[in-house]
Amino acid sequence: MELSALEVWLVRLAVSFFLIAAVTVVTYFVYSRRRATSALASDDVKLRYFVQRQVDAQGQLSGYECLLRQRTEDGSWVLPAQLESLPLRRAIELLDDTFAALPSEATRLSINLSYEQIMSSEFLYFVRWAVSKIRPMQLEIEMNVHTRQLSRRRWRFRRHIRRGKAYGMQFALDNIGSDNNDLDRIQWMLPLIDTLKCSMKSFRKKDPSVWLDVNLQFWNVFAREHSIRLVLIGVEDAQDLALAEQLGISLRQGFLFDRPSDPVAARAAQTVSPQPSAPGAESASPSARRQIYTDLYFEPGHWWRKIWQTVVALVGWCAVIVPVIVTVQSYTAARTGFGTPFWTYSEGLFEIEFIGMILAFCAVIILTYTLSMTIIQVRKRARLVDQWPTFDPIERDQRRDAVAAFMDQRFGDADFRHTVRTYWVEPEQNLETNALQRLFTRRHAAQRRGLGKSR
Repeated sequence: MELSALEVWLVRLAVSFFLIAAVTVVTYFVYSRRRATSALASDDVKLRYFVQRQVDAQGQLSGYECLLRQRTEDGSWVLPAQLESLPLRRAIELLDDTFAALPSEATRLSINLSYEQIMSSEFLYFVRWAVSKIRPMQLEIEMNVHTRQLSRRRWRFRRHIRRGKAYGMQFALDNIGSDNNDLDRIQWMLPLIDTLKCSMKSFRKKDPSVWLDVNLQFWNVFAREHSIRLVLIGVEDAQDLALAEQLGISLRQGFLFDRPSDPVAARAAQTVSPQPSAPGAESASPSARRQIYTDLYFEPGHWWRKIWQTVVALVGWCAVIVPVIVTVQSYTAARTGFGTPFWTYSEGLFEIEFIGMILAFCAVIILTYTLSMTIIQVRKRARLVDQWPTFDPIERDQRRDAVAAFMDQRFGDADFRHTVRTYWVEPEQNLETNALQRLFTRRHAAQRRGLGKSR
């Protein structure tokens, strides 16, 4: 292949790689912008999870429900218009504060998610985090039955719910009403449902002549036949309560019992103001603010150092700039006839063109590679590094419990170990090499056998 033909092929390859890189960048930018247009993703939107209590027939606490609220310009908190646009990563940040403000008790905690949130790749991370975070509470993920996307990718939805239930999650459907369509919507999800929440507002009849396709007693019987927990929500007055008593619906929720409240604000109001800091602690000393590096060139004095370092720098820059000027002036003058060249060697002109072509080709290849690796690393960070958590918190807690039981069996319970003053360890009580690792291995094998039997 002649050198001129090689140059043509290098140009074509460079242009092709450049176009591929440009198309890739534009496509990824459009895709990222589409995913980033979530109405609730921005931190500028003030969001917070409120909590409402659920009670049983005796008025005792039976659970909590986390309700997302958005702060308006007048300072009030309202239901967001686009709940499905809330990224689960931000939901975790909001729920972290809410969980910390809740009492630690063995009850049920419901969190409302949309169909799209359950279908997202982040759902199982969310479930694992929430299950481990709220212990000893029972996590319940609930979804509005009136969502529009219930017919999309049902196999993926079932898989996510089943895997979530394997982590200890329960699944509930919210806003069940008096429409026959509600019954049709839930048929394919029946094996997955643990709780049905019927909304009282759908069963109130201002006109006795109004016909309801499905009444509340139907859902009561339906839930019992399928071993599903039934909760009556939206209980607002004595008539609603009397209906629940008449039908024997023991789990209730509504304004009659409790209004959604902000546990974070309530906890902050009860928090004792911090003690004032020690005198002088608010302002750092000059030595603490001193830079961690020094350069005598910029310090007062040291004139001899400044002179010779400046001369060396100027000579170095001249050694770089002068050859560049000579080469550029000679090449442009020889090719365009404008100006006086310093040299006119044909070999030098050809060498400049060839090296320039090689460098341009390499620059395009490097650009394509760096852009591709940047996109890959950004996606990897979003899908792996920034996920929450990067380990399995449920497995961590189970291992911790297994180690605690192992230590109790071998050395006595924790109270005894923490209070005894002298303890004689028998030779057979010493831990063998890899004893804990073997413990985890046996436990994992037992879990796999149990999972195989359940299937």
